Amino acid sequence: MKDLTSKLSPIFEELYKSRSITDTAVSSSHYLKGAADLIFEETRGKLIIDDCKYEHSDTEQFDRLFSECVNEKVIPLIDKYRLVKWVTAATTASNIKNEAVTTDNAYQEFIDARKEVFNATKGNLDRIVCFASSSFVAKIELDSRFKLVSDLGMKQNNRGLTGKATSIKFIEVPEGYLPASVNFVLADKDASSGPIKLTSFRIFDDWPGISGYVADYRIIYGLSVAKKTLDGVFVHKSTEH
Repeated sequence: MKDLTSKLSPIFEELYKSRSITDTAVSSSHYLKGAADLIFEETRGKLIIDDCKYEHSDTEQFDRLFSECVNEKVIPLIDKYRLVKWVTAATTASNIKNEAVTTDNAYQEFIDARKEVFNATKGNLDRIVCFASSSFVAKIELDSRFKLVSDLGMKQNNRGLTGKATSIKFIEVPEGYLPASVNFVLADKDASSGPIKLTSFRIFDDWPGISGYVADYRIIYGLSVAKKTLDGVFVHKSTEH
């Protein structure tokens, strides 16, 4: 058995920070004092390499497989988890608006929510991040006022629309990341802590039933919004008239 936890932990943290869409809206990837009701979740998995394709002294193959796994499985899992947690926290604190969104009112709904979070937190706009559904983006993009307040850095890429609008970070999230009927979530960076850690990555050459090498990994994660900072999250949902 070869333990690569200490070797891969910093690589995992850097990879997560560079690829996660939600990491920009948490104040720390470590536990913060005052975090309320923090319950850790975990994800486990196995990576397998055939015996004839692996040199025991070379761990680069598992490094590559693990990076692919983090990008394709772990990051989407935790991003979805964080978005749901923010929606739940905002709903619990009644920081929610239910309003059907059209191309005529999408921009104003966004501006009103932004103003509410900014005033409630008495903070600065650089700390606020908007996570918007694709259907909401499709409506707000048709409003010329939104285009006027979106900076030159607003761009469409393979991860959706990203950039700044009205001085806050604006991120389009993939379909299925936000709960049904949620148009967008606003989160103040100082409102949340999001611990995440690779706790184990071990390579075995004697795994029962496997002719080859198996890497077993375990990652723990969580998200907490402290009670005193609940005003730093807001959710906008659609309702049918």
